[in-house]
Amino acid sequence: MSRFRVRRSRVLSNIMSDIGHSSKY
Repeated sequence: MSRFRVRRSRVLSNIMSDIGHSSKY
């Protein structure tokens, strides 16, 4: 379960980063 939580957090961070990059352009 702990792994899943970490994995999800990582994915969320990746998505947030993607949105930030998209917003920049």
